[in-house]
Amino acid sequence: MLVILVGRSGAGKSTFTEAMNCPDNWYVSSKAIIEELQRRNIKVTHDSIHALAVELYKKDSYWQVPRILAELKEKKFLILDGPRQACEIKRLIELHPNTLVIRIEADAYSRWRRLKDRDNIDFESFERIEKDETKETELEEVFKELVDITIKNNGSIERLQKIARIFGNLLKNLNSNGTL
Repeated sequence: MLVILVGRSGAGKSTFTEAMNCPDNWYVSSKAIIEELQRRNIKVTHDSIHALAVELYKKDSYWQVPRILAELKEKKFLILDGPRQACEIKRLIELHPNTLVIRIEADAYSRWRRLKDRDNIDFESFERIEKDETKETELEEVFKELVDITIKNNGSIERLQKIARIFGNLLKNLNSNGTL
């Protein structure tokens, strides 16, 4: 089974994944981008990640799909954290129909507070992130067309972690063919 977590920056996708406690089954969509930035000796920031992602996806909308599917091939399940392109998610669903898309949703104020605490950003930087995610990704299309389940994360972190632990336990109990 492929579980795809989508949501805006600061919504709680990584917090959800961490609480599921399945580290060997976690694929972070920005990992390859961060590794490439480090290889190029470029400071890793939202802006550098975003710029390289735009470059890579412009060259090939599906460049990560083979990597994700190769990672999944050896596992009962894989949690894909954070893709932002509808065409990539559609391709993954086409090639691996046993896919569940979960949206982690939080209001803008909650997300800004989280990013401020986590990444030490100011409100102007948050607005730029919001603009990038609205204008240069396909998140709105993902939210409207591809989401199977939405988890609202405007409450406590403990609530989100509790839901994630339950979901993580379900995944750990999948059969070898990825079904319950």
